[in-house]
Amino acid sequence: MKILFVQTGKKFRSVIKRYVICYYLIIPFTHLTIFLFCFCPYYELYQIISYFVYSAMLLLSTIILGGTIDKDYPKTTNGQGFEISNEPAFDRILKERLSSPVQPPLSFEYDTLTVCRKDSLEITNDDRNELIRLIDGRLTLEMKMNTKAFDGVIITHGTDTMGETAKYIANSRCQLSPHFTPIVITGAMRPERFSNSDADFNLGMAVATIQLSKMGFIGLCMNGIIIPHDEYDRDLTTGQFLRRRRRQIT
Repeated sequence: MKILFVQTGKKFRSVIKRYVICYYLIIPFTHLTIFLFCFCPYYELYQIISYFVYSAMLLLSTIILGGTIDKDYPKTTNGQGFEISNEPAFDRILKERLSSPVQPPLSFEYDTLTVCRKDSLEITNDDRNELIRLIDGRLTLEMKMNTKAFDGVIITHGTDTMGETAKYIANSRCQLSPHFTPIVITGAMRPERFSNSDADFNLGMAVATIQLSKMGFIGLCMNGIIIPHDEYDRDLTTGQFLRRRRRQIT
């Protein structure tokens, strides 16, 4: 009889312990949920939920400026040369080529913003200022939430002046957060629509560069090389992108 009483007491204490644990876990969570839905704007609430849901997933922001990578065949009978496509190459590569049922799902999330759709020789400082404004908006969101909204920014750009844009962003660093996420500019020598385009390779390497770069990195990723903005050089006869070593100050 005594043994039965002891066993019953242990079971009772176990049930009470579980009840207390559930009570102290569920009640605060319920209060937090009510608070978020009542006092947080919908967009901020979405960002908070996204942070916890996708915290282990790479989050990228892609910004489009046009260039050869986004060029397409002319859509009109009188069209000459190539036109900048309305659908970014980044989207086409991920949706058309990596969305097959036989392909595993992507290990990162991304969104796409557009500054302009221009040949790089036509890009002005006004366009670059708009680019910085978009990047700064991302960083402001990070500081407001006291968390990292994005792991990096990938900019697709024409090859002729992408180095100038990288330096322009770096010179405007005072407008940005001191601990901003890596910014990588890339493009292609041939349009993504071409079967022998280098767009896939360059964009894939840009995604890898974001994951390998330190906070605050600004640079280019072209032809299999990662180039910090202050080490950019290019062979004008071959078009090859080069990395110029910085001089050591002694």
